[in-house]
Amino acid sequence: MGDALTIVMTAIGLGLSLVLGRISVNQFHQVKSAAEFLLVRRTLRESSGELRRFAAWEHRAQLGAGTGVAAITKPGWILERPLEVDRIVLNLVAAPPDPPVDPRRVLMRYWPLSNTGRRYSRYHEAVSELDRPANWFDAACYRMVAVRPSVTGGSLSLDLAATRYWLGFDTTEALAHEAAHVYQRTKGAKISGPFRRKLGDPFDFERRHCPVGFVTLTVRQDGDDSTFFLMRRGAKVATGVNMTAAVPSGEFQPSDDSPFSLRRDLDLWFAVMREYAEEFLGHDEVREHRGAPIDYDHEPPFDLMQAARRQGLMRLYFLGLGVEPLTWKAQLYTVCVFESETFDRLFADMVQENAEGVLQLPSLHRGSAKPFQGWRFDEPTLRQYLDSLALSPSSRVALRLTWRHRFILGLTGEGPSGAGISGIE
Repeated sequence: MGDALTIVMTAIGLGLSLVLGRISVNQFHQVKSAAEFLLVRRTLRESSGELRRFAAWEHRAQLGAGTGVAAITKPGWILERPLEVDRIVLNLVAAPPDPPVDPRRVLMRYWPLSNTGRRYSRYHEAVSELDRPANWFDAACYRMVAVRPSVTGGSLSLDLAATRYWLGFDTTEALAHEAAHVYQRTKGAKISGPFRRKLGDPFDFERRHCPVGFVTLTVRQDGDDSTFFLMRRGAKVATGVNMTAAVPSGEFQPSDDSPFSLRRDLDLWFAVMREYAEEFLGHDEVREHRGAPIDYDHEPPFDLMQAARRQGLMRLYFLGLGVEPLTWKAQLYTVCVFESETFDRLFADMVQENAEGVLQLPSLHRGSAKPFQGWRFDEPTLRQYLDSLALSPSSRVALRLTWRHRFILGLTGEGPSGAGISGIE
């Protein structure tokens, strides 16, 4: 009702301005289309949880593949046991031909008019002009091409190709925008539109640009006590505004656009390290204006993380792969377990707020030269977040899988009764 009223009031105001000669007919249509576009963007932000839940229901036949997770998957994509991340095979392959479904042909009906009187041809162009995020630039990224589970089902081999961020954004986030538009127009009755129907199969990665994201649940382990960390994504980010997410998380992309980094940074551990530097330590986007590739073995804070991992004081595990039901974006689920003293040493200068959001913490109290404390990895806390629509879908999967594998990972994670969380899995 609020969105409809806003549209009506905007139209009345524009009509009055047109009658009084304050704006031209072309300006009237341009401003009206921009207002309608921004209202859909607002729906996408404010009703994100509902949209994601609706999308999961629409794709319910493809969810989980018997694993119980709310992601579009195939058998073998969610691992039976956590695996050291280096055992996942990542292959850089040549980019396939342009996808047969051109988003411009299907989606332009949703985009507003530019000052030329023509509709914007791509989603990122309209966003750049009318609703530009603070962290907004086109960069080299990896796109999913093929997924091959091992014969035993214990590992995965992923073929990835180079792409650009906005090519992925114009597919995955445009798909979400279309869903919000249909949801708004049908008063919450459905989300499927022409673009989703034309794409057809969420497993057909060659039919669209499918960017790859990752989410890492960070666990600090102190004997039988384990804690984990979450972040509330702020208004500056391009996607997932106001969502709660495991930290760190981000795009799987190289540290810069050079051919050298494109090959060298096809390593999930490198991407996770860079996000730790940004989201826990408040470093600027490490890919900007460097002039040379990152030297992970000698540049802080990466050198200390590398040393800790080689000594077995922190362990990064791969949990599985899924496709988000709303956006059809591929997500890699991981968990990083730190020995407590190592965590405290690496993140003694932890910040609460970074360029992408604010850490959600049980308390802002911290000891001298120590990081903030995370949430207890126990029954009441996990239930609180897993029941919340504000938690991002990929973070929900990472939490569930980490709980499922808690004993393999060396985490007790017991509730007050010592019996664990019934029904969580």
